Amino acid sequence: MKEDRDWIDYTNLAANVASVVQLHSINQALAERSNREETARLEDEREAKLREIVFQTENMIEGLKKEATQKPLATFAVALEIKNSIFGQGEITSASFRAYEDKDIICNIGRFKVHC
Repeated sequence: MKEDRDWIDYTNLAANVASVVQLHSINQALAERSNREETARLEDEREAKLREIVFQTENMIEGLKKEATQKPLATFAVALEIKNSIFGQGEITSASFRAYEDKDIICNIGRFKVHC
């Protein structure tokens, strides 16, 4: 049996299509937001790891400053290794951080000099 379609059926179809389009755009917006949040979370984790490396390096440098007069050659060798391995590869630079305080700490470590 063939049904006759009237204007209500076509209006309903148009409303369903419009709903699908709206749901698709909402889904895309949620996916983009989720991606931004994931990217921000990964960036925060990366900065936290780098901050920990910088903190440990600062502690090592403080220890080197105390021993610089007693063991100048060993102090120089360790300081050179720190500079070349951690900061010499360009993996940790002031551009690796967003906060000015972190950038300042990196610059202070880069200015570290052993006076023997």
